[in-house]
Amino acid sequence: MRRSPSTNQCTRRLLLTTSTSAILLGLAGCIGASQSTDKQGGGGGHGQAGEGHGYTAKLQMQAVSNTDITQHVTMTVTQATNHADLLSRLSQNESVSITAASPPLQTDRPISYDGTVYNVSREITDHSPATRYTIALTESTVTAKGESVQFSSLPAVDRQKLVQAGLSDGNAVGVATTIEYTDEERSESDLVPSPTHPVIEWSSGNQARIEIRDHISITVYTYKYSASEVGSVSAYGKTVLDQYGFSLTGLSSDEEQIVAQARKGAGYVVENDQSLPSAFRSLVQRFESENAVQQIGASDVSGDYLVMHQNETYWTKLVVQQSARKS
Repeated sequence: MRRSPSTNQCTRRLLLTTSTSAILLGLAGCIGASQSTDKQGGGGGHGQAGEGHGYTAKLQMQAVSNTDITQHVTMTVTQATNHADLLSRLSQNESVSITAASPPLQTDRPISYDGTVYNVSREITDHSPATRYTIALTESTVTAKGESVQFSSLPAVDRQKLVQAGLSDGNAVGVATTIEYTDEERSESDLVPSPTHPVIEWSSGNQARIEIRDHISITVYTYKYSASEVGSVSAYGKTVLDQYGFSLTGLSSDEEQIVAQARKGAGYVVENDQSLPSAFRSLVQRFESENAVQQIGASDVSGDYLVMHQNETYWTKLVVQQSARKS
């Protein structure tokens, strides 16, 4: 039987148990009861939703592979993201410590990176006072003698901060951002609390004037990250499917029509001013005895499911307003 969620909180952590391991799924993306604001396009009537209107119920089914399933239930980090270097080091069984005012990487769900799924954990190992500076790069075409410095000649701490802020090449003229320095880092800096050389020159020939526009005192924390490998993205998706998948068989012709519409782009939708058809109610009953991969809002049946139908697997979103189920 399904465990009834509290009114304003969805199930966020589920335990998948296999013969070889226990895989902790921190599932995000839950939608609170007051936040269900999905909209659908198309005309009115059962199976279509008018543009800009809410709905009483919706069933939407998307064919998925095992790898697709993993993308639904994990956070994907690619080589192009800011976290790629962190995940690369973690994937090599390193523990990585990062100092920041807030966690640079969330760990409330598994992470897929470079074809592999990892459970990532973090702990706070230290904290210290720091200053957050608002800095800006502005155009600078003329410099006085001695006021410019080559980027490569800046202290290592300044180069690192500018690279992390995306200001490593001088192309971001007109951009303001924030950079955090601990007290120890500030003592090594030529940029803060005020620039020793207000103009930076890059090897590309770009140059920009750096301005310190504001600062506030903060506390930064040292976050120690570690990771354990769970398996390939395909194998992980198969594990999720084995745990949550169920088959829809023996459907009536009306139920089959609903499923056919649900497999189309907008899905099967019951508008706000319409009651739930009996075939849809009976179809919903099939879901009541199954476990959602992740629940949506306060309804005891609304959620994302893995459904097998006619030799195909579907990531299935079922949303039924609680009031409609009582009517």
